[in-house]
Amino acid sequence: MSKRLFFELLKYSQKLEDSDQSLAQEDSELYNALRRFLIDIECNAHYFEKIKYIKILENFLINKITVKDFLNRYSSLYQEIDQELDEMLSTQDYALQKFLTPSRPGVDNLVHHVKSLCELFDLGTGTGAESEYCTIGELKSAAGDLLLRLQMKEEFPFNGDEDSPDDANGANGAQDQNPWQ
Repeated sequence: MSKRLFFELLKYSQKLEDSDQSLAQEDSELYNALRRFLIDIECNAHYFEKIKYIKILENFLINKITVKDFLNRYSSLYQEIDQELDEMLSTQDYALQKFLTPSRPGVDNLVHHVKSLCELFDLGTGTGAESEYCTIGELKSAAGDLLLRLQMKEEFPFNGDEDSPDDANGANGAQDQNPWQ
């Protein structure tokens, strides 16, 4: 799917919403295509900020920050990214196209998992007490998994520029099929 298709779907969806209609009701296939784009954008936006996530995760894992600080910083970063995306979507900002290129499959699940654990973790009376739903060990384990995944060398040879000859021709000059298009 192309970047142009995404923006056309986004405009069409917003046009329907302005007239109190819904893309989901109008055309479920187009709605599902738009949802796939939006999920990819959200995942890639979080990955795009991997340096910030890495810093927070490292500081937590080496006990440089407290559990409470980790929960606050991680949740704040997560919410900041989501708010920025909401603003970009509402204005149909073309800067969104940088998030349409695949980044790192699987990272999104770990980012969301750690966010869920942060929400489950109960600080109790401010003493850092564990809840029955999530322990410090579980939180650190998930944080460590995410940190390792974020620090892994890129698995994909393309640089995200769809017009790049390297992307179209591959390293040996043969046509490579991009699985995300």
